[in-house]
Amino acid sequence: MDGEYSLRKLVTMLGRSLGRRFKESYAPRLSVNLSQLEAMCFDFISNRNCRSASDLVSEFNINKSTVSESLMSLEDKGLIKTSVCSEDRRKRDIVVTEKGWAFHDEFEEVNKVYEAHIAQILGGEQNKESLYSALKKLSDALDQGI
Repeated sequence: MDGEYSLRKLVTMLGRSLGRRFKESYAPRLSVNLSQLEAMCFDFISNRNCRSASDLVSEFNINKSTVSESLMSLEDKGLIKTSVCSEDRRKRDIVVTEKGWAFHDEFEEVNKVYEAHIAQILGGEQNKESLYSALKKLSDALDQGI
């Protein structure tokens, strides 16, 4: 390592830069404007069969009120529908709407273009996959408390 940045600082700056790049260059191609957290929540709901706010709280380690705000916004935008859970009336079930599934497909296409651009910057798909593997390994270790 060249010592210019600590790993922590580099990862933090990279996360911000990638988020800003997506917001400025790729998000305008989408039919619905989402915050970064809304996009993460919607992606998790639509790709991981998420059915409750508690799943989102656990996945992203954020508080219930923040998740509730994101879910209300996604529902206001017509991407999801929430209803009282029949098994536990204190909880709300989450279902992706028809508009939400159409947006999901649109989002996936834009994300493919974004990831292709990242691969190009890194010098190819193999380098992108290597970076992904290293970051996934780090993420999994942190999730396990290592």
